[in-house]
Amino acid sequence: MPVEGVTDNLHARPLKSDQLDKAFALIQIAFEDVSLERWRRHVHESVDTDTDNAGWIAVEDDKAYIHGLVAYHVQPDLMCGRTLIGDDIIIVGVAVSQVTSCAVEGLSQVARHAGCDAVHINRIGSGGEAFDRGHAGLLESLLQYGFVDRGTHLCLRRFGACPRS
Repeated sequence: MPVEGVTDNLHARPLKSDQLDKAFALIQIAFEDVSLERWRRHVHESVDTDTDNAGWIAVEDDKAYIHGLVAYHVQPDLMCGRTLIGDDIIIVGVAVSQVTSCAVEGLSQVARHAGCDAVHINRIGSGGEAFDRGHAGLLESLLQYGFVDRGTHLCLRRFGACPRS
């Protein structure tokens, strides 16, 4: 899969199976009740190795430290057409807008490769009060990037405006 979103010293790349244990630190921040075994099983079950229509993107710095994760899958949407859906987005650290921008660049590249018309990111939440507060900055960054808040999800059309006016 040709994912290589780059922002300053950050890189959006496919999450590799040998990175699962390292990425688990972010999962624990967001979902403290998820075990390492459940995390590993979830990733293996959610990746589509045949078509690249489902997988995970890791946002890493030059030292290979993971600052963000986002799961994605392709599905049709009546209004937006073929759509890349971002789920389980987790961004940590002090540079939320830069990590978010890099993750969105990675999702945009996957969307282009998959022939998608739009990128949707499902609403973030349910990770506990502190997690939800931290993601207020993520939401703000996504809106500044050009996403439109549609209530249950945020929409970024690759061409033209979101038809859900």
